[in-house]
Amino acid sequence: MIQEVLQSAEDPEQREQLRSLQATWDKRMRGAGSEHNRFVLAQAFFWEHFYTAFEPAVARLNELVKRSLL
Repeated sequence: MIQEVLQSAEDPEQREQLRSLQATWDKRMRGAGSEHNRFVLAQAFFWEHFYTAFEPAVARLNELVKRSLL
């Protein structure tokens, strides 16, 4: 299923970036050991991304919207 998603990217550059991200994810998960450890690790990656990338991006978007309404 993951391969289908990777192949569905029309832009070759984006497809390669997705493959690279998947390879990184697979490498991290192999080192986790048990199924429970993989789940905990996935949660940690999710929240790390949430706080370091997603939340700041939403805050910047919020500021842009506020400025455009003034």
